[in-house]
Amino acid sequence: LEELCERDFDPSTMRTFKRGVDTSLFHFDPDRYQEMADEAPLRGGFNLVWSGRVCRDKNLAYLFDLYQELVRQYPETNLFIVGDGPSYQEYRQMMERHERVVFTGRIPHHQTARWYCRGDLLVFPSTMDTFGMAVVEAQACGCPALVTDVGGPQEIVTAGWTGYALSLEERDRWLDRIALFIRYKARHPQGYLDMRRRISEAILERYSLNGSLNDIIGYRAEKALQAGRMRPTFRPATAETAR
Repeated sequence: LEELCERDFDPSTMRTFKRGVDTSLFHFDPDRYQEMADEAPLRGGFNLVWSGRVCRDKNLAYLFDLYQELVRQYPETNLFIVGDGPSYQEYRQMMERHERVVFTGRIPHHQTARWYCRGDLLVFPSTMDTFGMAVVEAQACGCPALVTDVGGPQEIVTAGWTGYALSLEERDRWLDRIALFIRYKARHPQGYLDMRRRISEAILERYSLNGSLNDIIGYRAEKALQAGRMRPTFRPATAETAR
């Protein structure tokens, strides 16, 4: 909006529409962690998760570099790559020597929620996303997130509350933040669950589908009223109408 105003667009004619997430599917549910453990016998440890189109544009090479450095100090760290794409086979072969790296391949969209619930931290180093729906969905499931300070995902994350936005040039900070979450979960497991619940509540309050729909419908109704194409249907409740 600021950039458009600088180009002499009228701010009164513009609105920011929220993106929405299906809260019936993407929400915090600690029981799903156990369900995933029962259905897919994955190794215990700390679970990093990434989701999206598996391609070079998503900067997955940066994530793999972080992971290979991280497991030297924290060997019981898993990495879930959720999705498919043109670089899938290339990256899978690149990481095949790491037994704790799981490539899910293409899965139905609704199943990504279960991987987010199983994940302990979303690591999303992309600089090409104008929004970052995967970040919203993961955080709706209570998963804290590390994202870059470039593009849309940084606007989703609230620093120190739902995650952090970091510069790609500060590679050590990425490793330090991941290590911070690993240690916190190991030392304060209940505190980690409480944190995930707070993250989910904060995201669902901002990005519910109902809120997104209300923004759009409310704006269209407002413009129609201004143009005289409809009459307001709302009337203050009275004792008679309440009955």
